[in-house]
Amino acid sequence: MNRSLPIYLLRPTFDQFTATISASHFRKMFRMTQSMFATLCATICNEIGPEVFRSESFLSQRRERIYGSQEPREQAVAPVSGEIRVAIGLRMLAGGSYLDLVPLFRVSSSQLYDVFDTFLVWILATFKFPLPQYFAENNWPAIERLAFPFAEKTNGIFYGVFAALDGLAVRIKGPRIDEVPDPGNYYCRKGFFALNVQAMCDKAKYFLWCFPANKGSTHDSTAFANSTLFEMDQLQQNITQATGEIPLPTVSDNNEPKPSGRRTKEEVNEKALGENIRFNLAYKLASAGLSRPMVTGMHTNKHGHVYMTE
Repeated sequence: MNRSLPIYLLRPTFDQFTATISASHFRKMFRMTQSMFATLCATICNEIGPEVFRSESFLSQRRERIYGSQEPREQAVAPVSGEIRVAIGLRMLAGGSYLDLVPLFRVSSSQLYDVFDTFLVWILATFKFPLPQYFAENNWPAIERLAFPFAEKTNGIFYGVFAALDGLAVRIKGPRIDEVPDPGNYYCRKGFFALNVQAMCDKAKYFLWCFPANKGSTHDSTAFANSTLFEMDQLQQNITQATGEIPLPTVSDNNEPKPSGRRTKEEVNEKALGENIRFNLAYKLASAGLSRPMVTGMHTNKHGHVYMTE
């Protein structure tokens, strides 16, 4: 009976917020410049549509169309603009706390996490990892461009390495038995519940691919073998061609390929968890018209971590 009626919440616009901080403060807060932030918002808006993104200009036009010159109704609640949603998402990814963001953008704590979930959905809908598309489209020149910086920085020693692969145990809340049939398998060897996340990045540390759908106890090599990238027919075909009854070239001192004998599939499977296992795409890339075969190295160390040499 004593509960007060909701009142119109006048949130500060994003322009009003940025006017109170400097450019360097903005960069430290959101890990990007204001121009990059505007580009990010425009890219997301173009992908999901202005009606879904609801930028501040869109909301201003809608407010003027509905209310005209009159003030909004007393019980109306101002919606959260797309720019504010992106700002909240970026700040939370950068380590921000709800204790700071709730009074800063005048949102409730429950609404804050809804905004963050919406932001993640927008990001996944807008941006795609390029590496699976390269394999699906047989875009070998693009892969060669990824390999060039690795070879350039090492004077050709790592010629053909196009990505660095590693696994990360991302801590999660322990699942319940009514959520998953085997919650114990999410408990990793590091002593907490986690997901085994596999990811690849290029020489400039830009992510090319990510696969988070493995349980924490999964071995890194098994997690990569379970990934959608490994399961792609085109990639499997290339690996089979490279590790079957085909002479595998190595790189000599003058960076010219030379034959190094034959390796059967059984030998490759037997050494799959050993040291210095190479998935070689040389013949497929050479048949695509590249100047020299491209050698891609994927290794597992004694701790079981799968990686591609940087």
